Amino acid sequence: LLKGLDRWGVDTRAGIAVNYLTASLLAALFIESFVPERIITLLPWALAVGTAFIVVFHLTALSAQRAGVAATTVASKMSMIVPVLLAVALYSEVPGTFGWIGIGLALVGVALSTWSEDDRANAKHRALPVLLFFAFGAIDGTVSHVENRIMGSEERGVFSLLVFSTATLLGTTWTTRKDVRIALCEQRTWGVGALLGAVNFGALFCLFNALGDSGLPTSAVFPLVNILLVCSASLGASLWFRERITNLQWVGILTACLAMASILVAATQ
Repeated sequence: LLKGLDRWGVDTRAGIAVNYLTASLLAALFIESFVPERIITLLPWALAVGTAFIVVFHLTALSAQRAGVAATTVASKMSMIVPVLLAVALYSEVPGTFGWIGIGLALVGVALSTWSEDDRANAKHRALPVLLFFAFGAIDGTVSHVENRIMGSEERGVFSLLVFSTATLLGTTWTTRKDVRIALCEQRTWGVGALLGAVNFGALFCLFNALGDSGLPTSAVFPLVNILLVCSASLGASLWFRERITNLQWVGILTACLAMASILVAATQ
């Protein structure tokens, strides 16, 4: 959908602004009963995650332009290792032999399935993907910690609302630009932006539920999520944009599937 913004002639900044507004409205619908005083506890974490969303969006665009799309994509997906290591260190999770094998295969599979032979990374800007790796890892690690240690299951809706509202307020700074204001008057901006916002909200809300209710350890959830994300994105790009999946990428997807099987075996033992 992010790639589609450009393909469908939607201003990226306007589309992202609509996206976060939509996600905020959807989050409000999922608010259950909660103690108002708890907002004081949740707010600093939500502000951090919401701000990180905006920062990472800009960093992703900058890294893709200057360091290359392949390096950017690999760095963002490889970041799954950060919450896994945090889960091992902070929550005493033990993935086991099959779990570590699966995590290793997942890293290989993600790297292969997102690599593009046509991409030419700029060596002068190699620090950007590294920063992106830690930025995505920090977001995933924070979300994991909030779900495991800070909030209750009934507070997922209000926390999501706080996160996306923060991103919405920061995103409105773009609307001061004339070209963005003009784009916001176009119907397709709201249509595509709203669709992206629905997916964005669903991604965060489902991640909270996966971490809290699936019965799977954190060290299994993040590799599984990233594997499925890469596979679905590759197939989606092939179907929607007629992108050719190379033999190397097919090897990566199959490797990722083996990783998923290994992680599930470890999680159910």
